[in-house]
Amino acid sequence: TAGAGDVDALLSDTDCEAIAAAFWEHYLSLPATRHLVPLIDATLQMRQLQRSARYMRLKYAAPFDEAWRLAASRHADISHDAGVPLAALLAALAFAHSRTLEMIETRLGGDVARMRRLGDVVQRLALIEADVMAAHLAGAEARRVADERAGRAQAFRDQIAGAIGGAAALGEQVRAQAAGVLGTSSAMAARSAEVAAAAEQSAAAMRDAASTAAGRSARSRMRAPRWRRRPGSRRGRRGRPTRRWGSARCCRTMPSRSSRSWA
Repeated sequence: TAGAGDVDALLSDTDCEAIAAAFWEHYLSLPATRHLVPLIDATLQMRQLQRSARYMRLKYAAPFDEAWRLAASRHADISHDAGVPLAALLAALAFAHSRTLEMIETRLGGDVARMRRLGDVVQRLALIEADVMAAHLAGAEARRVADERAGRAQAFRDQIAGAIGGAAALGEQVRAQAAGVLGTSSAMAARSAEVAAAAEQSAAAMRDAASTAAGRSARSRMRAPRWRRRPGSRRGRRGRPTRRWGSARCCRTMPSRSSRSWA
């Protein structure tokens, strides 16, 4: 902490602004950041320079403060959201650290031991800075992957649940249709039984009617006369044909006088 305070004491606000300008100049000259150059105008560049100068002052004035860690994480997020890899950001920070060492050297007047000690402080803080940014981006990526996996898992569960629900609904529908078909079959069977019974009753009635008609016909034949009127025959008083004693039928039916037995 004492070494970081010494660095902060040696650097003026003008030095911090110059180091911030060197950072942005190198940062925008990298191939990974060329797509950002057309998007940065003079106003935005001035605002970014002031923000970077405050960040540098905070890093050496309070290196163990939570505010500096949050500022470092915010720098990493801005570069990541802009499509700039962390390696490009760390390269620009390393260039800024070199400019910081140059300015410290001009303030010491040849004090090699102190220069070596403050250089070690700058390099250690640079490593901590890189670790904070890398850990933050790694955690953010892990959370993003975890959220994506959770979303896919939830979607898969919803899909499976929907498929199971659909299968269950289809099963219920099939069971309902089967019950309907069974009821229809039972009704058809009952109807067929009724039709068969009606047909049996109808057949029995027809047999009875036929039997009755046959009996009446037989009785009618038994009551009918054995003779029939021939064409040209005369009828008696009741419309029956008159018997002639000289006819062949009368001779066949009536006994002859010689064969009669007289008492």
